[in-house]
Amino acid sequence: MTKNHVKSELFKILYNKWLCLDIIILIIFTPIMCVFMIKSGKVINLDYYSNKILLGLYFAQIWFVIFSVLYIGEEYKKSILRTSVVSLGNRMKLFVTKQICIIICVSILFWVISVISITALNLYYSQNIFVDLIKQMWPAYISTIEI
Repeated sequence: MTKNHVKSELFKILYNKWLCLDIIILIIFTPIMCVFMIKSGKVINLDYYSNKILLGLYFAQIWFVIFSVLYIGEEYKKSILRTSVVSLGNRMKLFVTKQICIIICVSILFWVISVISITALNLYYSQNIFVDLIKQMWPAYISTIEI
């Protein structure tokens, strides 16, 4: 597996209109879901904000699955898989390369969506909770990326 194969798979993701639409939906609707999903209770503290972020990220996980299925499905639909296997030579390397690309894209999207969602909560509630939320939610980030 070379750097060029990973780069090629990443370009396949960027030039697919349905995957780009999925990314745009993730970036737009996840912060909206984070802000408006739970009505505010009597106690608004850091746990309240972290619950809102986690619910928004659980919503985003559905779109991550859709993203992965679209990415793999396009290979079969357009018969690109045959060309990829011929160019790489080893099927195991091909599937490892595809898995690496999915993990890279989902991880980057996850962090971008998290930052945008926390920023949306900061703007909506007019409180500076960005650093505290990142510190508190670090284990949740790791477990979500593992899924």
